[in-house]
Amino acid sequence: MSVMTEAVGDSEAIADLRKQLEALPSSRKLTFKDTEAIYADAYALVVQGRFVDALKRFGLLILYRPSEAKYWAGLGVCNQKLGRYDEAVSAFAFAANIEPQEPEYMLSIAECEMLKHSVADALEALQVVIAFCREKGGCEKTQVRAEALLDLMTKGESPA
Repeated sequence: MSVMTEAVGDSEAIADLRKQLEALPSSRKLTFKDTEAIYADAYALVVQGRFVDALKRFGLLILYRPSEAKYWAGLGVCNQKLGRYDEAVSAFAFAANIEPQEPEYMLSIAECEMLKHSVADALEALQVVIAFCREKGGCEKTQVRAEALLDLMTKGESPA
């Protein structure tokens, strides 16, 4: 079992959750093309710094495609940028449970914990990301970022 899977949960339970989410009636009301168009709009709003407007779009997307990790990540980014760190952590954690092979979500959790000044939680999340990247390979950029953040934290510096 990988470090990331241990951190986010049992892969069988995750697969079961994904099936349940995809079976929700709302997941059939909009086509993939429809949700991708809304996602493109939400992404553009994030780029423009219009996080409240983007947050509404990501909330809508989650209603219609709750098993799509990138929609949860978008919700997390908006909440993070708005200073709603607990909500951001929850959104990134949901994305991490949907795609446990993707360490970026756990790194985003670590960043939010740092911004909340939750040192122990941030350190734990960073260590999980680093261990996962070493074990899995292929995520060197994420590993380098996590190691740099860990260095900042262990040297007593705070991220700006």
